[in-house]
Amino acid sequence: MFRKFYFSNISAGPDSPHVPFSPWASLIFGSIRFLITLALFFIGIAALILLFPKVLAYFVAGMFLIAAFVCLRSAWRIYWRSRPPFPDQ
Repeated sequence: MFRKFYFSNISAGPDSPHVPFSPWASLIFGSIRFLITLALFFIGIAALILLFPKVLAYFVAGMFLIAAFVCLRSAWRIYWRSRPPFPDQ
């Protein structure tokens, strides 16, 4: 059933009725699109680093401060939930 459904001669579009459809082809084209987008993103970040190094330093410092805040908040929650109860006075 799987082979019959996915690998039969399903047309890829009205303009090309004799091209068989393959799910692997769509996965390959999706991964190519993702890799090209990721490469363009990295090129853009590299260009921003070269053009505005100080702005990027502020951005990275801000990200580290946010990460530190999240870690401290999680540590406080774990501490607050794991400490022993107060003794009765």
